[in-house]
Amino acid sequence: MRRRILHTILRVIVVLSLVCEGLAQSERHEPIVPQLTTTPTLSVSTVPSNGDLNPYGVAFVPHGFPTGNINPGDIIVANFNDSANVQGTGTTIVGISPSGQQSLVFPGPAGLGIYDRPGQPEERVRSSW
Repeated sequence: MRRRILHTILRVIVVLSLVCEGLAQSERHEPIVPQLTTTPTLSVSTVPSNGDLNPYGVAFVPHGFPTGNINPGDIIVANFNDSANVQGTGTTIVGISPSGQQSLVFPGPAGLGIYDRPGQPEERVRSSW
């Protein structure tokens, strides 16, 4: 169980690292806000099938990012709360495609929790050994 949680944490770190690296190397350094329409063209949910809530971290997948589970132009969202709305206990990261299609990018195990402070998940895993 501990090994599974550690592998899950590592996968999240890798995905977020790749997104950050892609953003840093993105050839498009244009402001986003002026490109937005005054009325939304899509209205999508960030709530996955397990009911996690409170989209806390949002990232745009940049052009030039390798395709796979997430693709350039997608938005990835970390859900901070679980379905009971308990803070810091969400376990999912969802992707939203440019067409508005939601996909589950990262289905963390129950009890993992997506925290707002770096180091918290690793400390929680270490303390459970």
